[in-house]
Amino acid sequence: MSSLNISAAPGTDIWRKPPSSNTFNAPYKTLDRKPLNSFSSAQLTATFTPTTQYDQAGLLLIFHPPATLSTPETLSHGGENKDKYWIKSGVEFYNAKPYVSTVTAAHWADWSITPHATTGAGERVDVTIVAQKSTDVHGTSIWMYKVGPDGERQALREICWVFALDGQGEVGEGGVGGEGWEVEVAAYACRPDKEVSGELGAEFRDVKLEWV
Repeated sequence: MSSLNISAAPGTDIWRKPPSSNTFNAPYKTLDRKPLNSFSSAQLTATFTPTTQYDQAGLLLIFHPPATLSTPETLSHGGENKDKYWIKSGVEFYNAKPYVSTVTAAHWADWSITPHATTGAGERVDVTIVAQKSTDVHGTSIWMYKVGPDGERQALREICWVFALDGQGEVGEGGVGGEGWEVEVAAYACRPDKEVSGELGAEFRDVKLEWV
C-alpha cells in the first residue's frame, strides 16, 4: 500500500468518558483484521494540517470479541459502540500545539499526551506510530512508540489489558491471552469540534504490519 487518505467531518471523534460520553463516529480505513494472538506489530505515518482543538490522526486498533459471544452488561455505557475496546495513537492538536496522543478504552477511556513539535495552527505535522506486542517476565502487553526521523523509538505507553481479554468478552483476571478475539488495524482521523467549517484531511503512508 503506497498511501491512503481520510477526510474527517466536524463533530467526529473516538472517545468515551463518564458519565455518558460514548462516541465512535470518526472515519477510519481498515488495513487488516486477524486473530489477536497472531498480532506482532503495526506501523504507519500520518500527515495532516491541524487548525482546530482536538484535530487528530493516527493508528487505531479495535479489539473484537469472539463472534459467538453476546455483549456483556459490564460494557453497557449506552450507544451502539458500547462493546468496543480500542487504542488510538497519533498527533492531536491541543491548546494550539500538536502533541503525540495515546488513548485506550477498556470500559471508559483514558488519555495521555507528550509534546511533538513546535508547529502551530495551520502548519503541517507528521508522525510515525508503532504498536508492538511485547512479552517479558511479567506478562504480555502492547507498547506504543513514536519513531523519530533517525528511526529511534520513543516509548509512549504500555497497555497491559489487551491480552487479558478473556473468553467471556471482557477483561478477566489474567484472561486467556485474547483467545478467540480479533484485532482490526486501521488508520483514523477525527475533527471533534462541531462548530468549525470544513473537513480535516489526513494522508497515511509507510504502512507496515507484522503477524505471526
